[in-house]
Amino acid sequence: MMRPAIVDAPENGFDNSDITDYMVPVIKKYKDSQQAIIFSNSSILAVNADTDNFILLEPKEIYSGLGIDSRKNLTQLMNILEGGPRSFYKRSLSYSADLLLKPCGKVMEEDNKENQK
Repeated sequence: MMRPAIVDAPENGFDNSDITDYMVPVIKKYKDSQQAIIFSNSSILAVNADTDNFILLEPKEIYSGLGIDSRKNLTQLMNILEGGPRSFYKRSLSYSADLLLKPCGKVMEEDNKENQK
């Protein structure tokens, strides 16, 4: 039986594009065959690596089983990963809709093609 890989702050020293282009593909490649526990402050890494289970450590409580695809935990995760809905919304407004939506549509098409393989 393989032991879980435990990694602390793998994003240190990397910019967001390096995280997306290099780290995320490695995590996704091994996530079904190797359990990993990753401690990260990077929402880019957490969201793009298709994290199955977020564990939130609070001073007096530990929350587990938080999935980004669950509406039940969405507000709590958005507060952690994005600084809350208001912060997420303001960030989205800072990008021109035209600049944001066209590349995102292309990326989504590529992701769909990749997932169908």
